[in-house]
Amino acid sequence: MAKSLQDWTLEEAVTPAIKGVDRGTDTDAFGPTRAIHCNATDTYEITFSGGGVIDMELKSGTVYPFSVTNVLEISASGAIDADDITLLY
Repeated sequence: MAKSLQDWTLEEAVTPAIKGVDRGTDTDAFGPTRAIHCNATDTYEITFSGGGVIDMELKSGTVYPFSVTNVLEISASGAIDADDITLLY
């Protein structure tokens, strides 16, 4: 028998907390994210957890529901400013 809304326990109904981590200036790949938050408008190289890589302009103040494994600046070094991107797990 399917559960009705009132049959769910609090533990089953609550979404797990999301942890935010600054991307930092490192250029190494990281574990797949649930989403990313952009703190500075710029064009970034995004590596998706499924393997695709694209250049994309991200807008400041926007949360993107992307599962990614790397975010780099489009430049020779690839490093971004320490607080430009927040990784959400």
